[in-house]
Amino acid sequence: MTVTREKPIEREHWATIFAKKLIEEKEEPYNITAGATVSGPLHLGTLCEALYPQTIINCLKDYGKSANFYFILDDLDAFDSVPAGFENYKMEKDLGKPLRYVADPFLCHDSFALHLQEEVKEIFDIFEINAKIFGAFDLYSTGKFDKYVKIFHENFIEVRSILEITSDRQLEENWHFLMPICENCGKIATTSVINFDGETYEYI
Repeated sequence: MTVTREKPIEREHWATIFAKKLIEEKEEPYNITAGATVSGPLHLGTLCEALYPQTIINCLKDYGKSANFYFILDDLDAFDSVPAGFENYKMEKDLGKPLRYVADPFLCHDSFALHLQEEVKEIFDIFEINAKIFGAFDLYSTGKFDKYVKIFHENFIEVRSILEITSDRQLEENWHFLMPICENCGKIATTSVINFDGETYEYI
């Protein structure tokens, strides 16, 4: 009996398809951004947040195009749980605080977030991920997001709707895109904005 095999279908890599689409629809330079929260040691899931964009960057450069990769580490996100393996470092006292204000259990950096940021840089070097890394704390504190806050305020209902659709969840009635850091306890996860006029805000 003779078995006839069909020739395998040759398929383009998804990153190549994406790069071609960018080249057709957009102009150089191509700026690709991604990010992750530095709430614990880097794992495969968060590493993919950088590997996938870097693959697209590589494809664009293979076509001779100019491309930049910007990676934002969210060090203002709330420290909501102690990472596995860190149970003996007594980090519970910092739960609810922005990661940038969580003490470094290894005592070698000014915060846990900055310690993890160095780890991210080392791993990026190993995987040849050529991204310019920014910390959210630095971007917010230098006013890089101020104009977007005003845009969000002016389009609050639309912003809320888009977030509900893209996150596939129903936001709480008192949800607000601003998350103030409490002046008394230093936590960011427990505050709630009750008034915002585009410039100043009140919270409880």
